[in-house]
Amino acid sequence: MPFLTVSRRGESLFRYPLSKSPITIGREIACDLPLSGDAVSRAHCILEWNGKTRLLVDKSRNGTFLNDARMVAPTVLKSSDVVQIGEWTLEYCAEELPITTETVENDRQPTLVLKYDPAEKTLTTETLHFCITPVKGTGQERTIRRLPVTLGGAAGNDIVVSEDPYVSRTHCVIEQSPAGLLLRDTGSRNATWWQGAKIASQVLPPAGAFVIGKTHVSYRIEERVETVAPSRRRRCGELLGASRALQEIFALIERVAPSDATVLIQGESGTGKELCARAIHAASLRANRPFVAINCGALPANIVESELFGHERGAFTGATSQHRGVFEQAHGGTLFLDEIGEMSIELQTRLLRVLETRTVRRVGGTAEINVDCRLVAATHQELRALVTEGRFREDLYYRLYVVPIVIPPLKERSEDVELMIDHYLQALAPKGQRAVCSPAAREALRRYRWPGNVRELRNTLQRALLLAGPGPVQPEHLIFAPATMDGLAEDPSLNAQERRAIVTALADHKGNCTQAAKQLGIARTTLSAKMKKYGISAQSPA
Repeated sequence: MPFLTVSRRGESLFRYPLSKSPITIGREIACDLPLSGDAVSRAHCILEWNGKTRLLVDKSRNGTFLNDARMVAPTVLKSSDVVQIGEWTLEYCAEELPITTETVENDRQPTLVLKYDPAEKTLTTETLHFCITPVKGTGQERTIRRLPVTLGGAAGNDIVVSEDPYVSRTHCVIEQSPAGLLLRDTGSRNATWWQGAKIASQVLPPAGAFVIGKTHVSYRIEERVETVAPSRRRRCGELLGASRALQEIFALIERVAPSDATVLIQGESGTGKELCARAIHAASLRANRPFVAINCGALPANIVESELFGHERGAFTGATSQHRGVFEQAHGGTLFLDEIGEMSIELQTRLLRVLETRTVRRVGGTAEINVDCRLVAATHQELRALVTEGRFREDLYYRLYVVPIVIPPLKERSEDVELMIDHYLQALAPKGQRAVCSPAAREALRRYRWPGNVRELRNTLQRALLLAGPGPVQPEHLIFAPATMDGLAEDPSLNAQERRAIVTALADHKGNCTQAAKQLGIARTTLSAKMKKYGISAQSPA
């Protein structure tokens, strides 16, 4: 296709393909070919194609100059004509600019750039279309359907510009930000240029152009917004739910799992955040690759860096062998970072760098190791509040907050309690035995507020089945976690159930408090406190 060779102050910068009509040239950011400078009008001139000739129309106050003469009327361009606009020179070439067209897959199936708005229940799909035109070499048209997008001269970038020696190995990146898609220079030696000015970062409008080295990159963002309707399923992986809240989550998992979009799962402890992460992995294109989970809050501070990024032999005292961190272990699959809000600021900085470069450096190592894993993070904390307090990096927060999933506490999902009672009764029953729950016990389970959420419900039923033996689960077999009674311990019927269970356990073990506590599934100190509360003696429990 025909093109313009764009120069500024005598320096040839890039070639602009004339792939559409009309093409507007000017200072306004919405122009197809934006040029900076006081001598450039907002909409300076227009190039039109009528199927046979290309017409240049001046719209400026300062004039458009064609072959050193100021234009006075629309003019048909001929090959090698030179257009002067302020300090910019545009040389027209009617010859074909070689262009290759490609959808970037980067060694795996292309996925969509996704954003989810939990308030509106809308999912936004964005596809990025690029046209890359160096001064010399073959032009490229690329379509990319995931973020971040790296551009540079080295192999491994999403867009490789190998023909331009002025482009750095990884020159710039396009990533998600609070304001939208962000173009960010990654410390290139020749800078990234936007409208003729060097930039560190630039929020991208729906269409525009920038320059790296001597290569012009024009782009447009194609966006589609859809509402996510609740699923009719009652199960997604190991997640169970008949409530609308859970079925909305099931629908979202179905929609985003095939993508590589980062997911942030929020919810109270015990709501099933890891089950949600596993369901996403199982429904993804990475299902046959590793799923690696790590709890950032459970690791000692002195080993968390090694667990995340790995270490080389001899990196520190006790490092007797090389260790691959979880990013390497999850290569090709999914990495689940639980309780990410517990991560230190220093490690957050390193994590952000891994997400930007997709490489890790082991502790004590010098080599950059490529990693390809889908990140799912979870926390019971409000990350936005941690950002305000300065305890969580804002840029990392927005890197994670692409597809947010909030799992409500079980006390807000009464429909799910009934479903889970039946599921866990059968799942936890001894082999060959059919578990039954009496109406009175079932009613007690429904009335309880479950401050420990699904985890507490499962543990309570498992303990009740042990106490009930082959018979049906009765109210006296239900021992609710003492530290999380949430006010219901004052219910006389529940107090009576708890007292009877303690008395029975002490009688079964002839007053041995340690064994009674083990049977009840509570700590020895908790049993002592409850015995004191109910006036129970180990020697004469009744």
